[in-house]
Amino acid sequence: MFGKLEVLQVLIRIGDQLAFQMCLACDRNGRNALHLAAMFGKLEVLQVLIRMRNQAASQMCLAFYPDDRNPLHLATMHAQLEVLQVLIPNAVHHMCLARDRDGRNPLHLAAMHGKLEVLRQLIGANFPAALQKTDGGGTILHLCVKYNQLEALKLIIDRIKDRAFLNAKNEDGMTVLHLAIYYGNKEAVIYIVENSKIKVNSKDANEKTGFDLLLGQTDIDPQVKSSLLKHEALRGTYVFKIKLQKWLEKRRDAIMVVASLIATMAFQAGISPPGGVWQDDLLDGPNPHKAGEALMALTHPKYFRVLIVSNTIAIVSSLSTIILLMGRSHFSSRHLVPLMSFAMLVAVTTIAITFAASLVSVAPRDARRQFRDTSVIPLIVIMVWIGWILTTVYKITKKKFSRK
Repeated sequence: MFGKLEVLQVLIRIGDQLAFQMCLACDRNGRNALHLAAMFGKLEVLQVLIRMRNQAASQMCLAFYPDDRNPLHLATMHAQLEVLQVLIPNAVHHMCLARDRDGRNPLHLAAMHGKLEVLRQLIGANFPAALQKTDGGGTILHLCVKYNQLEALKLIIDRIKDRAFLNAKNEDGMTVLHLAIYYGNKEAVIYIVENSKIKVNSKDANEKTGFDLLLGQTDIDPQVKSSLLKHEALRGTYVFKIKLQKWLEKRRDAIMVVASLIATMAFQAGISPPGGVWQDDLLDGPNPHKAGEALMALTHPKYFRVLIVSNTIAIVSSLSTIILLMGRSHFSSRHLVPLMSFAMLVAVTTIAITFAASLVSVAPRDARRQFRDTSVIPLIVIMVWIGWILTTVYKITKKKFSRK
């Protein structure tokens, strides 16, 4: 603490073992020699201790203050720039990444206390440490807003352009923009919106956007509101509607093609049933019929009924989807997407049943008998397939429209 360099040099010359024990010794507050040198800026003492290049130096760097802070934490808090210049190149075992009792690394402390020069040095020395979250889930940006360190916030946003980092959320699902609005930090809100690639319509754990939080305040700052509106900030309910509309616009053509294809297949199966139609009239005899009637109605009446029902449902469902797409302006996107999803699911399922009934009706008798004996297998396959379709639709819907 008193910087007696000569005493330290004498101790080191006496012997490695004695120097080792003396350097690791702690005072009543749990601070060893390197802690004290870092705190009080005793540069020469610090350089001698670092140059020891033995087990003592490594253990001193790793040794923690009672609150789990290493020498780099202490030098950061006391803004010892010269000490940092010595410690950073010689830092062992990732001192920049080490966390204190509150889950904060040295960069977090520098941002919290507004130590700008220290922050510049540490970001340049160990960039990944700046991306680390605290144990509470927040980033260094959240700390800047929480402790009202606007200049530190500007420095970090200017140096770090990673979009995932800028849009990271804390334990409450709040981005740095949510937090700045929540604390009423006008300058921080405007700077974040104007100078970063943050998602202004990101939602927190309560499904609220930053604009929702602003409108919920009793005293709404007009400049903050104007800045948010300039960047197309929306309330959470409108964000969901816009996502639905964008999803629908992107997939409209593909859905239209699929629906038209299913309608065409169903129409073709209806006018040209499997096995063909009678070519002549026969009013008398064991099998009376008229020209144009389906052979399948006489030869396989049960399968023909299945085909007619499923084929009718398929064409109605696909045509309903086309009508919904054509008249989408008359429907809310919130209701349109589930309706179309259900209609398409029904259309695909029933056209598959139509195909199965057609296939069975034209199969030879022996093949049908074998199929009857193993009918449980295709039944299971169909059930699994329908289950997979339902699960996929649910996952896609949840992924696209749930909060991010």
